[in-house]
Amino acid sequence: GVLLLLSDSTNIERLDPTLSEVTIYHQFEKWFDRSNGLTLVSMFSSNISRMGQLFKLAKKMGKKVAITGRSVEQNIRLAKELGYLEDAQNVLIPLSDVNSQKRNKVIVLASGCQGEYRSALTRISNGMHSEVHLQEGDLVLLSSKFIPGNEKAIGQMINRLFIQMKKRIYFLIFF
Repeated sequence: GVLLLLSDSTNIERLDPTLSEVTIYHQFEKWFDRSNGLTLVSMFSSNISRMGQLFKLAKKMGKKVAITGRSVEQNIRLAKELGYLEDAQNVLIPLSDVNSQKRNKVIVLASGCQGEYRSALTRISNGMHSEVHLQEGDLVLLSSKFIPGNEKAIGQMINRLFIQMKKRIYFLIFF
């Protein structure tokens, strides 16, 4: 008895195939292994499965994960309560402990992959984050597609991160 179904799908007009989560897992593994400094990762805070991959790899590689950004913190807390992030307990550290760890053994998971105003990644790109400051040898990974309409904000954030590349930060792999 359905008379009308309306649906919306981001990037539906794109012809290139979406990478499988197995491929993304191997990309994370490759880049985490190559990182000589802190690894900063941003993704959609609702992508719990991908966060689970990040925690699993961090555990496997002997790395710690710190989180910054309200939406990431809330979704991780809820996912842990529901049992979706089993490996998180073993690798999570408070953000305040990032600077007391070896940088190449830390992954920071930050909100703001879409360039949202005042998000953690935007504040990092502005050099205004209270805890996370990029240094030589650090790596920034964006694991998300652009949502149509956010291109300008994302581009501005990326430009600010590129300006910081003068510090020899290795940057921006989109997957």
